[in-house]
Amino acid sequence: MSNTIQIINGTPIATTITVAPTDQPVQNITVTEEVKEVSIVTVGVPGPVGPAGVDGAVGPTGLYREYLEGPAAETLGGHRVVQIYDGLASYADNQTAYAGQLAFTTGAVESGTQGTFYISGVVTEPSWSFSIGPVYLGSNGLITQTKPEVGTVVLVGRAISATSLSLDFQQLYRRI
Repeated sequence: MSNTIQIINGTPIATTITVAPTDQPVQNITVTEEVKEVSIVTVGVPGPVGPAGVDGAVGPTGLYREYLEGPAAETLGGHRVVQIYDGLASYADNQTAYAGQLAFTTGAVESGTQGTFYISGVVTEPSWSFSIGPVYLGSNGLITQTKPEVGTVVLVGRAISATSLSLDFQQLYRRI
């Protein structure tokens, strides 16, 4: 005779007693108790992948960008690096020490008028032809992929495609 007890979540749910005298066929007797809770004790095999769902609604355009607003100390061109000092934006330059926050213009701003100056995010300009990699501050607010030989080496960000720049301002060091 053998005895098997099935247990789920610590509670016996069925007892099977197998009686097998030597001269008679095997007989199974099952005693079932009331089950108050059932838990999955094995994980099944996933079924086949279903068909693709319907496309969702179009999301907002553009990527997140952090920016500052303020007046320009001079007339500024688009796609240039500026320094914002004493609340005014003017061109940054790798040959001149800078103070204040570095930012990036995406359009021209007349002297004395309010402008939007980006300090992080992705900026796209169809006329750019970057190689993927670092972008530095050059002279007069211009950007370049050539690391300056003299002056302050300022990483503006990284080109992530031929026409897109991910802004991430960092002063690396000053070359003398």
